[in-house]
Amino acid sequence: MPLRASRFTDRALLAVWLGLTPAVAAAQACCSGASAITPGRLALHEDILAGAAVKAADQLGSYTPAAAYVGASRGAYEVDLEQDVFASARLFDRAQLSLLLPVVETYRAVPALSDFGGGLGDLNLSGRYDFIDAGESLRWPGLAVLVGVTAPTGRPPEKATGVLASDSTGIGTWQFTLGAAAEQTFGRWLVNVSALATERLSRSVDGVHELLGPQFTFLVAGGYAFENEMAVALVASYVVELAATIDGQPAPGTEHQLPSLTLSCSTPLGESFRLQASVGDTLWPSLGRNQPAGLTLAVTLVRVWT
Repeated sequence: MPLRASRFTDRALLAVWLGLTPAVAAAQACCSGASAITPGRLALHEDILAGAAVKAADQLGSYTPAAAYVGASRGAYEVDLEQDVFASARLFDRAQLSLLLPVVETYRAVPALSDFGGGLGDLNLSGRYDFIDAGESLRWPGLAVLVGVTAPTGRPPEKATGVLASDSTGIGTWQFTLGAAAEQTFGRWLVNVSALATERLSRSVDGVHELLGPQFTFLVAGGYAFENEMAVALVASYVVELAATIDGQPAPGTEHQLPSLTLSCSTPLGESFRLQASVGDTLWPSLGRNQPAGLTLAVTLVRVWT
């Protein structure tokens, strides 16, 4: 499978990133704690938000099909860049809709050869409906359903023109995601557990019929909100993708697995803006499979309207 098919495998996490955390408070504590975990999530008192994020990932190695971590060979480099613009709007009291447009670039190098390219990525539309808000019930945690669809607006690997396919920016097919989230507040603490399943449509590439395997995303997050509305959060995720099907037959060895641990901090900038910074780590030997691994830095600015 081409690396681009799983680049920022958190494409399946977009529905989470845009709509994961609770919107109610223990009032302020929950809202600011939520912003540290997922900046694209509307808080209870917010109606609309818009934001931009800048990400940079240094791929230090990769996981083999046997789940062994192998560091990058001498003279081999890959750096992934991404700029996202996104917006969220409340449809009604318990429902909200989000849109995210990514622009991605990649620099790849091997001995005596390098390549840089990029372009528009795959557009994502996601929604969230909260049946119960976190903190609303002493007996039940907050419960929500998450949905998402990703359109193949990026350039698939087979249409890349660069010598190292660095201008590939998408996977070339529609993706549909369905998930659920359970979350609760404990004073100034926020805990969230989410699970999502993603299916992709089949496609034909040079006469070969390809269907990527189902993808499952599991996420556990914890956040803490301070009295000054700053917040910190730790998010652990694990993405598992089953084997692809080629011309109607399973293709062993095409499975994907990617663990990730992200630490983030959010702070308000006046009444209408908030700033978030995060660092993510996918270097977890024996837990990954058929994936690049490295470190990711991200900075996000959000403007909200109430």
